Amino acid sequence: MGMLKLRNFTLVELLIVIAIITLLAAMLLPGLKKANDLAKKIVCLNNLKQWGVAVDSYVIDNNGCFPLAAYDPAPSGQWYNKFLAPYLGKPSYNPGDSSTWWYKKNGLHRCPIRTAYSPGIDSTYSDYLINWDVCPVVQTGGTILPSGGAVPPATKFAAIKQTTRTLLLIDGRYGYGNLDYRQRTDPGYQWCSVDYRHFIGANMLFVDGHVTWSHAPMPGQQLDVAAQMGGFILFE
Repeated sequence: MGMLKLRNFTLVELLIVIAIITLLAAMLLPGLKKANDLAKKIVCLNNLKQWGVAVDSYVIDNNGCFPLAAYDPAPSGQWYNKFLAPYLGKPSYNPGDSSTWWYKKNGLHRCPIRTAYSPGIDSTYSDYLINWDVCPVVQTGGTILPSGGAVPPATKFAAIKQTTRTLLLIDGRYGYGNLDYRQRTDPGYQWCSVDYRHFIGANMLFVDGHVTWSHAPMPGQQLDVAAQMGGFILFE
């Protein structure tokens, strides 16, 4: 019985195999990337949901009032992270300390789809903008933003009529900490602060605690959320 004689691949056959593998990879990789991005979107929504639970707990413990967005909003100031940290079982806030939990890339204030971070800006701001019409900013001298002192420093939950349409947190652009008027949700606006990073859309947390994703509006349009005073205040 003769031995089976093996032959090597010819160059043409090898090129055909490589072409088939390349074609299969080109077909599969976009699907894998989409699945990966979808998983990151879900993690981001879960982050917002946990912030919502923390806010609810804070409101219960503080006479029905929401936390401040920030006090003395500078790199050494105190943002809402500090006020809500105890409700997430996290350590005390320590401004400027990059080892504290929310400065880390995998913290609840970080959206997993973002990969680039700046120690200066990202040690201060969250990836999620807080609606400072619900949670005002109090400057060092006591000035309340955005009203200049015309509203109480803490908004009560009972004062919000449309809890299902009033934003609390939303995906934010790099270097922003708050959302102060609805025009900033317009992707065509020069000072738009919303980052439509999830499938050309943004994840949002509302005052009633529900989270959702919304596709970016067309340039010149704004998100359909609660507003008054001609659409400038994100609170009703």
